[in-house]
Amino acid sequence: MAYQKEPGDFRVLYGKNLYFKLHFHPQCEIVYCKSGHIQLIIEENEYLIRENECAVVFPNLSHGYRRYEKNEMSEAY
Repeated sequence: MAYQKEPGDFRVLYGKNLYFKLHFHPQCEIVYCKSGHIQLIIEENEYLIRENECAVVFPNLSHGYRRYEKNEMSEAY
């Protein structure tokens, strides 16, 4: 498995139909699904995040997102 190491700055992202390959960073990440569904992968586990739900990814865990259907999402870490 290939991983992408992210820098240590605080960031907030917003977008539609976002896709992120597996990566990790030293910050905690909060993901909010504004509409649609997002498939969240943490380590070897997959979770379906639905509209108006959020998830927390703890530091240094490999994680990524796959587009489940058209969606809008925000993340902060």
